Formats: sequence, C-alpha cells, structure tokens
Amino acid sequence: MGSALPGPPVSTPELLERLQSRFAVDVRRQGTALAARLGIRTRHLARDLAHRHEAPREGDSNAELAARALQAERS
Repeated sequence: MGSALPGPPVSTPELLERLQSRFAVDVRRQGTALAARLGIRTRHLARDLAHRHEAPREGDSNAELAARALQAERS
C-alpha cells in the first residue's frame, strides 16, 4: 500500500494561530480541547491558508496525491 500526504505536518497550536491571524477567529481554547479529546497532534493541509480562495497547492490535488501514493506502492 502506498500513501501520500499533502504538505508538511501542521501542529494544532500552529493551525489555530493561523486561523486566528488569517480569519480573525479565536478558537484556540475550543480547538485545543477538541484536538486533545480526539488525539490529534498534527494534520496535513492540502490548502494554503495564505490564499483567500480554497484550492489545493500545486502538486496536492486528489489526482496528484493518488499518483504519488501509487508510485510509493511500487517502490
């Protein structure tokens, strides 16, 4: 089985800080509690939060991730 993840891992505090600075929404307390309850420490984002419109980063579309996963399986 192959796998491919978009972008580098982003920690919960880093993600919550990005959300606050980009969208002016402070959800750090609730986000930290929820992440702890679910056991989430990091996640991989296909989206670049610096851009206003949601679109995958170059090389991180579903088709490109599937192709990378398939290539990893063959290796």
